[in-house]
Amino acid sequence: MIARRGLSIVNLVENRNEQITECHSIVFAPSSYVKECNDDGNIASKFHDLEGFSILFKDNIGLKGRSQVLNSLLIANNSLEGLPEEIFLKIMQLLQIDDILNVAVTCTKFFSGVRQCSLWIFLLKRDFSLTIDYEGVEQLILKYREEKIK
Repeated sequence: MIARRGLSIVNLVENRNEQITECHSIVFAPSSYVKECNDDGNIASKFHDLEGFSILFKDNIGLKGRSQVLNSLLIANNSLEGLPEEIFLKIMQLLQIDDILNVAVTCTKFFSGVRQCSLWIFLLKRDFSLTIDYEGVEQLILKYREEKIK
């Protein structure tokens, strides 16, 4: 933590092989959370809006640090990537096709996830009231594209 001109900076730095790979920072005014004078002798009354500070720290440093550690250990974390496949597919079923395609291009896991036959069967029924016999996911995606163009 660095303090200058009434502001404090907290940095979270990830080092790998002596190189900084990521850095997350917050800048805040300690005077927003700690009063300079405390006349009543009660130390607790010196602090205020600790909930706000907690949220600021958690959102900008804590959760990002936790996620970095879990990812570096290859442990699924509390993100969309860490969800079980069946829950991921349920979420995809709630999205419009453009949003599903945007999810698919974010990473290979999501690309594979949206190439499930069950998802495209659901989308064909939902968007076009169609049921078809199919040989694979490519055929389902092609049929969806054809129907969308009509």
